[in-house]
Amino acid sequence: MTPLSRHEPHHGHRRLRAVHPAEVHPQVFRAALGAHPAGVVVVTGSDGEGPVGLTATSFVSISLSPPLVGFAVATTSSTWARLRHADSMVIHLLGHDQDAIAATFATQHIDRFGEQTTWVPMVTGEPLLTDVRTWLRCRTEEHVALGDHVLVVARVLDARVDEDTADLPAAAPLLYHRRGYRTTGLLAPSSVEETV
Repeated sequence: MTPLSRHEPHHGHRRLRAVHPAEVHPQVFRAALGAHPAGVVVVTGSDGEGPVGLTATSFVSISLSPPLVGFAVATTSSTWARLRHADSMVIHLLGHDQDAIAATFATQHIDRFGEQTTWVPMVTGEPLLTDVRTWLRCRTEEHVALGDHVLVVARVLDARVDEDTADLPAAAPLLYHRRGYRTTGLLAPSSVEETV
């Protein structure tokens, strides 16, 4: 089968030729992933020199027993160069109205823990963003190098859950979709049974 050129249609969709016959074209790959909304978290820790944190949209639940979660971070991230030395961290699950927090921890060359950020050190040493309603305190279990990213696997030691989860507007999460911050709005509960 002859590969499609850059501008040839494929069932009504434009398809780019892959860089390698066995690989999807990077632009198509990014576009496909951009169609999937992702929850937004801020990960904070301390490397001994002070607080450090970053915004991530790759957060995932891995295991219930033991309680494991994970997120991926680019190997080129200057923040990762510091955060990788933290033995523990706090993963803050951002609410729909906390896009400013996400933007702060995604911005380079600023003091992310400056006056714009409300935080306190936990008794265990990790920086806690006090405006975030739901968070997980974790211990780093493993760093797995995968391509141009590192998968951080962490064991959950403690957690705080938003007490207002019955109030859907207040409990709505912050999402990242199509290169912008979004939220779910008011959604009716699903009738599908929970499987995880």
